[in-house]
Amino acid sequence: MQRLREAFKDREAIDEALALDGQGKVFCGKCGKPILLRDLIEAKFESPAVKQQVREMQIAGQAVLDNESRELILVGHAFSIVAEAGQIYRGYTNSDHGSMAR
Repeated sequence: MQRLREAFKDREAIDEALALDGQGKVFCGKCGKPILLRDLIEAKFESPAVKQQVREMQIAGQAVLDNESRELILVGHAFSIVAEAGQIYRGYTNSDHGSMAR
């Protein structure tokens, strides 16, 4: 007969186990079996290669956001200049992202 799984609720024991070696395991108070605190996915995401890839993606994403922010600032500035000149500003609404038309 398979037992129902219950959450391990001793947060202090979990924190201690993770602080000791980073992998960590605690033991069930009822049956004594080990409960692993890190699964395969967590181990993979903690690898230096994956962390480096995430940093690179964050930098690239931030560059895109910075460029879009600058573009919006410049569009606002152009709008203000045109308005001060008493003219009508018609913004270019097509995005320049994606593949180039040929």
